Amino acid sequence: MTRTTDAIAQFIVDTRFEDIPSQVTEEAKKVMLDCLGITLAGSLEPAGKIITELVREMGGNPEASIVGGGFKTAVLNAALANGVMAHALDFDDGGHVNLPLSRSVVVLPAALALGEATGATGRDVLLGYIMGFDLISKVSDGMSGKDHYEWGWQTTGTVCTLGAVAAGAKILNLSKEATCQALGIGGSGAGGLRQNNGTMTKPLHAGNAARNGVLAALLARKGFTGTETVFEGQFGFCQCFCGSDGYNLDKMTENLGKTYEFTTPGVGIKRYPACMSNHRALDAIFNLMKEHAFSWEEVEKLECGVGKDVIDHLFYLHPQTALEGKFSLKYCIAIALLDGKVGLGQFADAKVHDPKVHELMGKIHVYEHPETIDKARNDQFSEVRVYLKGGQIFSNRVKLARGRPGNPLAYDEIVSKYRECARLRLPDVNVEKLLSMVESIEYLEKIHLLKHLMR
Repeated sequence: MTRTTDAIAQFIVDTRFEDIPSQVTEEAKKVMLDCLGITLAGSLEPAGKIITELVREMGGNPEASIVGGGFKTAVLNAALANGVMAHALDFDDGGHVNLPLSRSVVVLPAALALGEATGATGRDVLLGYIMGFDLISKVSDGMSGKDHYEWGWQTTGTVCTLGAVAAGAKILNLSKEATCQALGIGGSGAGGLRQNNGTMTKPLHAGNAARNGVLAALLARKGFTGTETVFEGQFGFCQCFCGSDGYNLDKMTENLGKTYEFTTPGVGIKRYPACMSNHRALDAIFNLMKEHAFSWEEVEKLECGVGKDVIDHLFYLHPQTALEGKFSLKYCIAIALLDGKVGLGQFADAKVHDPKVHELMGKIHVYEHPETIDKARNDQFSEVRVYLKGGQIFSNRVKLARGRPGNPLAYDEIVSKYRECARLRLPDVNVEKLLSMVESIEYLEKIHLLKHLMR
């Protein structure tokens, strides 16, 4: 074994719960709570209902719970289904500096399914979740978005698969050798195309990654083999997904155990259930509406200057479904103007076909702002300029959206979002019980107590 894969496997095996700084575990629980809430809400989405129906038909040993489904199924099927539900709303965490990442929706369903199936404690699952989440971040530290994401790979299905492997390896207490094998197996299960953004296949990326990570860990425990050089090998993960100039192995390992992304620099939690590339512009329009108190009827036209990556991410100019609307900047701005909010209720197929929404979309011009050209990702911004029929012109520029690292949501805002989502599926008493369990999850004797509430 060579240095990179060996070092990562050693880190996974050696790290104990006591080694994790308390601030990291507290932040991890906040992100976990957010993910559980959106998973409950996502179980009611069409994608969540379809995947639940499918795994019910497939049957399997009752090992792990299906969120909102009222039944248990085989651990692999549970990871798959719950991963789809977690990502169905596109309301989950992100915030890595190099790559757009959806980490919790892969790692948490994998950790919870495997933890429930093996009788793990809350502490076991929390540690596995932290390890898997942070491994994704560390690997991404050494990857170039230009040579991965911009090629069309959806990171939820690629690099996040390896996070599910790490979580599974930790929960199963695999040896270093078996962990290397599991990473090798998981590397061959990685995949996902950005072309599927705006369809149910985008959340399927999360489900597949969670399932494939659990599968890799379980196979490795039984002695199934995979490459021991998945990161650095000539035909390994980095070379195939990034190209020879698109990665730096040293950056993937230099901060292992020294920093954790939950606190350095922090993890973004979304305010709006849509692609994060919308969020700066949405903050800008809400800033203007709050300051100047104009209505959508007063708008003559609106210009939105953004970076090229935003234009590339949000490629639905004329969305026909709610899922496509999540990847349409014009649609998101239009519903913000019309409804004064962008929440779960704003993403319905009927809303996409509302004549008022179409009228407003016709007034919106999205363009590449010249000041964003050749700027680093951290130097990008979105600028909204509103022209009113009375001749007034207002503008606002947002560089760092609310909820992002450096501009985080307060804990009560996270809890409020969790409650809004969880109440769609659970009675209030169970919403509060689940909240209490997550806040003290490291003391939970068996993780199945938590999953029982969500089932």
